[in-house]
Amino acid sequence: MTLALTWLVLIFIGLAGGIAVGSGMVAFLVVLDIIPRLAQITGSYKQIRKYEGAVVLGSLFFTITDLFDQSFALFPMSAALFGLFAGRFVGMLGRRTDRGH
Repeated sequence: MTLALTWLVLIFIGLAGGIAVGSGMVAFLVVLDIIPRLAQITGSYKQIRKYEGAVVLGSLFFTITDLFDQSFALFPMSAALFGLFAGRFVGMLGRRTDRGH
């Protein structure tokens, strides 16, 4: 009985944590209008469905990668390349869209 109760508690904590993180991600994307804002900044609003699909596929890929404890051997400068793309993303988020002021 104790082992079954332990497993039920662990399952509940895992599901609750997943729901909390997933809700935070959805709130970040929807409430703050991240994807439409990036499409507006880059002038590619017609491609917004592709951006949304890329976010969903990226989330699924990294969830599965984390779930099955996968690791990838990348070249030594891959961290710098990732940092470059992450910096560009953050830079686009911080860019002002009202250029007239």
